[in-house]
Amino acid sequence: MKYSLSFDKAHEQLIHVRIKMSAQAGSLQLHLPAWRPGRYETQNFPRLVTDESAIDEKGNPLEIYKISIHSWEIQVPKQGKVEIN
Repeated sequence: MKYSLSFDKAHEQLIHVRIKMSAQAGSLQLHLPAWRPGRYETQNFPRLVTDESAIDEKGNPLEIYKISIHSWEIQVPKQGKVEIN
Protein backbone atom coordinates (compact mmCIF):
# COMPACT_ATOMS: atom_id res chain seq x y z
CA MET A 1 0.00 0.00 0.00
CA LYS A 2 1.34 3.41 -0.97
CA TYR A 3 -0.06 6.76 0.17
CA SER A 4 0.71 10.09 -1.44
CA LEU A 5 -0.44 13.54 -0.38
CA SER A 6 -0.48 16.69 -2.47
CA PHE A 7 -1.46 20.22 -1.58
CA ASP A 8 -2.56 21.54 -4.99
CA LYS A 9 -5.23 23.71 -3.37
CA ALA A 10 -3.37 24.71 -0.22
CA HIS A 11 -5.05 28.12 -0.26
CA GLU A 12 -8.37 26.26 0.18
CA GLN A 13 -6.83 24.09 2.92
CA LEU A 14 -7.48 20.92 0.89
CA ILE A 15 -5.25 17.87 0.73
CA HIS A 16 -5.46 15.37 -2.13
CA VAL A 17 -4.90 11.83 -0.84
CA ARG A 18 -4.03 9.03 -3.27
CA ILE A 19 -3.83 5.40 -2.15
CA LYS A 20 -2.39 2.75 -4.46
CA MET A 21 -2.74 -0.85 -3.40
CA SER A 22 -3.24 -4.43 -4.51
CA ALA A 23 -6.73 -5.79 -3.94
CA GLN A 24 -8.49 -9.12 -4.20
CA ALA A 25 -11.67 -9.44 -6.25
CA GLY A 26 -14.77 -8.63 -4.22
CA SER A 27 -15.57 -5.77 -1.90
CA LEU A 28 -12.88 -3.56 -0.42
CA GLN A 29 -13.78 -1.50 2.63
CA LEU A 30 -12.09 1.73 3.73
CA HIS A 31 -12.61 3.30 7.16
CA LEU A 32 -11.72 6.60 8.81
CA PRO A 33 -11.44 6.67 12.59
CA ALA A 34 -14.10 8.51 14.57
CA TRP A 35 -11.52 9.75 17.08
CA ARG A 36 -8.05 11.21 17.30
CA PRO A 37 -5.40 10.76 19.97
CA GLY A 38 -5.86 12.95 23.03
CA ARG A 39 -9.56 13.56 22.39
CA TYR A 40 -12.37 11.67 24.04
CA GLU A 41 -15.13 12.72 21.71
CA THR A 42 -16.37 11.41 18.38
CA GLN A 43 -15.33 13.48 15.37
CA ASN A 44 -17.03 13.69 11.97
CA PHE A 45 -13.92 13.68 9.75
CA PRO A 46 -15.73 12.16 6.72
CA ARG A 47 -17.74 15.37 6.29
CA LEU A 48 -14.49 16.82 4.90
CA VAL A 49 -14.02 14.05 2.31
CA THR A 50 -15.14 15.17 -1.16
CA ASP A 51 -14.89 13.83 -4.71
CA GLU A 52 -13.88 10.30 -3.72
CA SER A 53 -13.16 7.99 -6.65
CA ALA A 54 -11.46 4.69 -7.45
CA ILE A 55 -9.96 3.17 -10.60
CA ASP A 56 -8.44 -0.18 -11.53
CA GLU A 57 -4.97 -0.65 -13.02
CA LYS A 58 -6.31 -0.01 -16.54
CA GLY A 59 -7.91 3.29 -15.50
CA ASN A 60 -11.46 1.94 -15.46
CA PRO A 61 -13.66 3.55 -12.80
CA LEU A 62 -14.75 1.40 -9.87
CA GLU A 63 -17.97 1.97 -7.99
CA ILE A 64 -17.52 3.41 -4.53
CA TYR A 65 -20.35 3.59 -2.00
CA LYS A 66 -20.57 5.23 1.38
CA ILE A 67 -21.83 2.46 3.67
CA SER A 68 -21.69 4.31 7.01
CA ILE A 69 -20.66 7.68 8.36
CA HIS A 70 -17.01 6.54 8.53
CA SER A 71 -16.81 3.79 5.87
CA TRP A 72 -16.79 3.30 2.11
CA GLU A 73 -16.97 0.15 0.00
CA ILE A 74 -15.44 -0.37 -3.44
CA GLN A 75 -16.45 -3.23 -5.74
CA VAL A 76 -13.29 -4.73 -7.24
CA PRO A 77 -14.19 -7.01 -10.21
CA LYS A 78 -10.84 -8.81 -10.38
CA GLN A 79 -7.60 -9.05 -8.44
CA GLY A 80 -5.13 -6.32 -9.27
CA LYS A 81 -4.02 -2.80 -8.47
CA VAL A 82 -6.49 -0.18 -7.30
CA GLU A 83 -6.06 3.58 -6.98
CA ILE A 84 -8.30 5.49 -4.58
CA ASN A 85 -8.50 9.29 -4.58
